[in-house]
Amino acid sequence: MGAGAAGSLDRLLGVVVLARPPVPRALDWEDFDLLKLVGRQLASYLAEQAGEQALMDASQFDEFNRRIAFVMHDIKNLASQLGLLARNAERHADKPEFRADMLVTLRNSADKLNMLLARLNRYGASGSET
Repeated sequence: MGAGAAGSLDRLLGVVVLARPPVPRALDWEDFDLLKLVGRQLASYLAEQAGEQALMDASQFDEFNRRIAFVMHDIKNLASQLGLLARNAERHADKPEFRADMLVTLRNSADKLNMLLARLNRYGASGSET
């Protein structure tokens, strides 16, 4: 009896049916050894499947962490840029050149945020960023 070979747990290779024997008899050591062997093999397959699932879950979690790190980096950069702009506006808001630069910076920041939101929306809709 086996659930698969070489890590392939998705196909059935055999079936064991336990039923009363046609002639009643007491179970002997061979019967118990066979049942122990089958039980250990099944436990091994179940443990292997659980391990593979845990690895897949960990891999997906790592991928999510990598993606969120990029998002956080972009957001931190934009927040720093806007904070610097606000501090400089307190000192230079009366200068027309500063106001012109400030508008360009604000438009660029808004565009970057909108692009980031669009990427996040695509990622959330399809499960992977394109």
